[in-house]
Amino acid sequence: GQPDDPERRERFQRASRREGDLLKESIWRREQELRRRYRLPLTENRVELIAAQYLRCDCDLKTAFEEVGRCDEQVLAFAELLFDEHQIHLEFDAEAIDEILGQALERGSSAASVCQEMSQDLEYALKLVRDRTSQDQFLLTREAISDLDGYLNRVIRDYYQKTLFREGEGTVR
Repeated sequence: GQPDDPERRERFQRASRREGDLLKESIWRREQELRRRYRLPLTENRVELIAAQYLRCDCDLKTAFEEVGRCDEQVLAFAELLFDEHQIHLEFDAEAIDEILGQALERGSSAASVCQEMSQDLEYALKLVRDRTSQDQFLLTREAISDLDGYLNRVIRDYYQKTLFREGEGTVR
């Protein structure tokens, strides 16, 4: 068969899909260990990330686990820092953490540096809202991470709408 023979290509894709599935199965099998060591519950998405990291870094599974576990710890440390420095409670849902993990692993950088890039914009916008409304708890979702500007614009817009509404109450126009 020729190298660009469609049947051969199909066989190759099937084989690599099967290899990918086996890899994911072996990750799922080690879920208990992951939970114990990194308090990291597995999701479909996380299994994909670990598998991708394993293939990308040509390392063993343990190393891929450690990198994903370390990323998760860095995101939590970032949230703690934001609280210590600005008394802002930042919570990341699981998908937001996965989005940060994915960005970090793709760039070959750390979750800490992905968070660091967001921190100035986050601090500015969330402090503005906190100082004017006393709202100090914010939940970040995957959408918030992948479109930070959009998220922060919505947070600020919601704040202004609430304030304008409150100031407009009880006045007869």
